[in-house]
Amino acid sequence: MLTAVAEWEEKMGTIPLKVEETEGRMRRILNGCFFGAKEPAIVLALRTVYVDFTALRMAGDLIFKLLKKFMK
Repeated sequence: MLTAVAEWEEKMGTIPLKVEETEGRMRRILNGCFFGAKEPAIVLALRTVYVDFTALRMAGDLIFKLLKKFMK
């Protein structure tokens, strides 16, 4: 997942996050992924949650699937 997010960021680049974001919800989610994927503490926390909690893993898989579809 981290590799995919890094590839997406390289492809799209980041834009500043603003309250009045005009790029849409999926773009805001992507920007959050771009930021979080570079922060070791965030990656560790998400990895722990992903491994230890089945319901959150399912939600994470669904979000990742939606983002992959959006990036196509």
